[in-house]
Order: sequence, then C-alpha cells, then structure tokens
Amino acid sequence: MSTGKQQDSEAATPLYVYESKVHCTNMMLCLEDQRQQGILCDVTVLVEGRELRAHRAVLAACSHYFLQTLLRHSWSPGDVTAKGFAPLLQFAYTAKLVLSQENIHEVIVCADVLGIHNLEDSCFRFLQAQLKNDSQPNHNAFHQGSALVCSGVGQVCRWGQALWTMMFVENALDAVEKKRNESQ
Repeated sequence: MSTGKQQDSEAATPLYVYESKVHCTNMMLCLEDQRQQGILCDVTVLVEGRELRAHRAVLAACSHYFLQTLLRHSWSPGDVTAKGFAPLLQFAYTAKLVLSQENIHEVIVCADVLGIHNLEDSCFRFLQAQLKNDSQPNHNAFHQGSALVCSGVGQVCRWGQALWTMMFVENALDAVEKKRNESQ
C-alpha cells in the first residue's frame, strides 16, 4: 500500500512529453501582432517624442534595464533614441534585428544602456561586413566612444573619439577574427 504522496508523484510521472519547436516563435509572433494592433499593451515607451506601445513582460524579459525600471516605475535613459530603440523593440518580439549604416551606432548605444544582450556578435558581424564591402564606410559607427562587445572573444573593442583609419580597423578585425577562430 502506498501513501498519498507516492500516488501523487506516480500520477505526475509523464508517459510522453512533447516539446514544440515552434511554440515560442508562434507565441512571440502573436505578441508582436498584438503589439502592432495595440492589443493588451500595458506600457508606453516615450522616446524622442515617439510613443511605442509594448508589453511589460516582453520588455522585462529582454532587458535588464527594463526589468529594474518597471519594478521601480521610473525611467530616465539619456542615450536612448527612437532610431536605436525601435529595432530593439522589434527584435524583442520577432528575434530579427534590422541593422543599417544609419542606425548601427544608435542600436549599439541603446542596447548597452538598456542591458539588451546577445546582440553584440550580430552588430560586430554587421560592422565587419560593412568594412569589407564598403569602400566608403560610415565612420560615425566607429566613433563617439562606442563600445562593442565581441562575444565569444571576451574582449571589448573600443573605437574612441578619433576616426580610425581603415587599415587600423581592418587589422583589429583580423586580430579578433584570428582569436575567434583559435577559440573554436
């Protein structure tokens, strides 16, 4: 004869466990659709006079800054711009980050300020591709004290106030790529 506690654990033992590979994606797509339509949005983010509706839970799950801010009910990020924040908000819902020469600097700054991680490698690869493919790179992406964490390498690549020459940046990227290859 078994006790009630044993029966509960036996009854809870699953015979079959199904784990959907698309459930999370489908859920986030539904939340993105709801956000686009303003359905069940419970927070409005005001950036440079632009109102962006969102769900608190999604913001808090994607950003340490938003988690802390929403728990304290205050907001005052000085370096967040609409141009940098909008792609990050879209990423939070769709897992797709749209980068361009026009927004890369602001996306990097906003992601850093808001504590949105796991984008560093994508930003690094975008900048690397721009340097290799563009004869006239947008040097604005490389100055103003931007910091780009090169994940997987464990280094912070800093481009300071001065504009770096193409040769210096290419050499730095080659060195980072070499270290990345060595660590794999």
